[in-house]
Amino acid sequence: MADESRVSRRKRRTLERIRSVAARLFATRGYEGTTTGMVAEQADIAAGTLFCYVDSKAELLLMVYNDRFAEAIAAGVAAGAQATGDPVDVVVAMVEPLLRAAGGDPENAAVYQRELIFGAGEETHRAAGMRIVAAFEQALASRILEATGLGDGGDGIRALATAAGRSVFADVHVLLIQPDRVRSALDDDLRELRGQIAMIIAGLVVLATGEDVRAPGARADAADGRVDENART
Repeated sequence: MADESRVSRRKRRTLERIRSVAARLFATRGYEGTTTGMVAEQADIAAGTLFCYVDSKAELLLMVYNDRFAEAIAAGVAAGAQATGDPVDVVVAMVEPLLRAAGGDPENAAVYQRELIFGAGEETHRAAGMRIVAAFEQALASRILEATGLGDGGDGIRALATAAGRSVFADVHVLLIQPDRVRSALDDDLRELRGQIAMIIAGLVVLATGEDVRAPGARADAADGRVDENART
């Protein structure tokens, strides 16, 4: 047992060294400028040893950025728990920390999000990242239910809220994979994203209750659009 314990400690220390070196290289050289050979050399291990811990450079990035992603999500969940009033404001409070974290390292964050959602294979760290996403989508769904007052609506309403949470994250993901859009969204105080979230929540409420919660002007615009469409047909 003592030998196994020493082996486990050695593996953990090696993994920590790999993680630290990879984080430093990604931060200073970027994803494209970093190679697995560099990581192995600076972690003082053989290249073959590195691949006992990760399958690829992409998984190295996932390993490093899963922790940062989880920290940003934890900050968002905490902010959402404190936010009150308009459900849109509550949801924006939850997603804003993700965008601000990405804004500090937009290129690597974009690669991370692309590899996380679209990457091939079932690597350990990709699977861990997808669990982080799923948990956040459920946190969004729960908070949306609370903020809209639909929390006691039963399984059907819960399913709609789950779909709404996924839609919110999908909109955030589209921003995160485009560094320039992250910067412009932050500069614009997330106005466009706020509008998208408002539409998602309004759609949820309509489906759940039949009540149109949009502002009167928005309802009038929608009605005018239907009239115009009918006139064309």
